[in-house]
Amino acid sequence: MSFNNRSRNYFISFLFIIFLIPSLIQSQVSLTVSNTSGKLGEKLIPLDIKISNLADTIAAFQIWLQLDRPDLVKFQEGAVLARYHYDTSSFIMPSWSADIRSLGATGHDILITSGSFTPPFIIPPQNDSLLIRLYLEVVDSLVVPPTDSIVNIHIETAFIDNFSFTDPFGQSVGITLVEYTDSTCYECTQWVNDTCLSWQKVFRVVGQPIDTSLCDSLAIFLDTMAILDSTFWQFTYGTFTLLPDCGYTNGDFDIGSLVSLVAYMFSGGATKTLGEADYNCDCTIDISDLIGFVGFMFNGGASPGCTTQ
Repeated sequence: MSFNNRSRNYFISFLFIIFLIPSLIQSQVSLTVSNTSGKLGEKLIPLDIKISNLADTIAAFQIWLQLDRPDLVKFQEGAVLARYHYDTSSFIMPSWSADIRSLGATGHDILITSGSFTPPFIIPPQNDSLLIRLYLEVVDSLVVPPTDSIVNIHIETAFIDNFSFTDPFGQSVGITLVEYTDSTCYECTQWVNDTCLSWQKVFRVVGQPIDTSLCDSLAIFLDTMAILDSTFWQFTYGTFTLLPDCGYTNGDFDIGSLVSLVAYMFSGGATKTLGEADYNCDCTIDISDLIGFVGFMFNGGASPGCTTQ
């Protein structure tokens, strides 16, 4: 098989288009959970949920968030019993109200429901816009320090009943229907000769196939199921990091603070606490902290202490 120059050029162009198409396809709506951090006992730690929306006008939404470390952190409760705190001033639609509750009643998950029957609605485009700001609170103490201080925060999408975005006409956004083959097994409970007078359905044990040996009759049919359209949605989950109870917490670090630290380290000056001198949050005071403070004061270095990421 051979190609002339024109055929070769067409063939190369065809290959270019084939490989280019996937890179041009992008999700229409993306949700991003921010990363955040805090120390033991800390309250009102902001957790942002951001939205990028190129597609549809949104009149209502429901999101189910879950934390995987109930021993470390939970969502901050609000003033109303069994309701959870959010920042009304930065909410994407200030005229909407949001009902935020924990399905597990422990604060380690929250279901956010909000919307409006009348305008204004969420009209695209949004580009990494703040959808809602929630708050976390850290446990006051731990009997045993954790070996892993990371809490994963994810949006639960496996249960479609607890995740939905709808347009002003009540249509679900980013949902597709798939067909699948289903079956129902029936067992005869009363025979008269070869005639069955009474039937009962044989129920399937969750996670196991039907025992067809019990089936006197088997009905096979097509059914449909709603699932999220994976080409439409993109999710970026966040984390919470438990910071060590160390780090500089003494306010502004100035030249007097630097002189005092040098005196403590080299001239027998007054003792410094971690809150006064632990620049890099490693729970020790050493030359690396002094270098860090000098860099912060004179070279535009990072602020001292365990700053929220």
